[in-house]
Amino acid sequence: MDLTRLSISRDLILRNLSLKGLVANSMQVNGTAQFALVTVTQALTGGIDLKLGHLTRIQIDGLTWDKDTRPFDLDGLVYQSLAVKDNDRSRLMDIVHSSLYNPQAYVAMENYLRQQGYPDDADTLFTEQKDRERGEGGLGFIGSIWSLFLKFFVDYGREPQLAFVWAGLIVAIGTIVFHNPDGMELPDVEDPTKYQYSPFWYSLNLFFAVIDLQFGRHWEPKTHRRFARIWVHVQTLLGWLLIPIAIATVSGLIK
Repeated sequence: MDLTRLSISRDLILRNLSLKGLVANSMQVNGTAQFALVTVTQALTGGIDLKLGHLTRIQIDGLTWDKDTRPFDLDGLVYQSLAVKDNDRSRLMDIVHSSLYNPQAYVAMENYLRQQGYPDDADTLFTEQKDRERGEGGLGFIGSIWSLFLKFFVDYGREPQLAFVWAGLIVAIGTIVFHNPDGMELPDVEDPTKYQYSPFWYSLNLFFAVIDLQFGRHWEPKTHRRFARIWVHVQTLLGWLLIPIAIATVSGLIK
């Protein structure tokens, strides 16, 4: 079915149809575009092409397709409202997921879900878009590594509190590595009795070296503790890298 550049001032109703493809480039519907009991078959060669469409309202009362394919092309599709049977928002999200990758389609759906008061669904869709972007968005090697890091570190900025979890985990690991005071020494200190040792404060100071908390900064692992001496540099470097990223995420600079 070819509805390219079709302009309808009222409603468009597609009901009880089995389509190999629907081409509706630049279609404009001023009323409701309703899909009721529509099945898309042979989606590898057909599908539903709604590129650059302007639809005032989309109503979905039964739309099925092969979940192993990407039958929808939503590039540039503009709509004011969406309705789906039984308010099944997962069905709306499935449509975007089943479309050819297009960031604009995800952004439009995400904004719509937020406007309707479903921030959790919007965040889920945002995460899905970022996952697909890594595989289909042409990020390149460095961009993909950065994207993967943000996914696990702060869920692409949607879970900034994860930054504190990772910071706590690194400090805890350091506390374990430096737990034995007999394995620590105070080089170049005239009176060692002035400086008490705490593995937790020492680990915390290493991670927050960018701030320099002054706790335990005179201590260091003894020479024979090679792993502990290496971990000093690793933990300090992680602090220098992760603290600014965590601050940027919490402040909303990373999204």
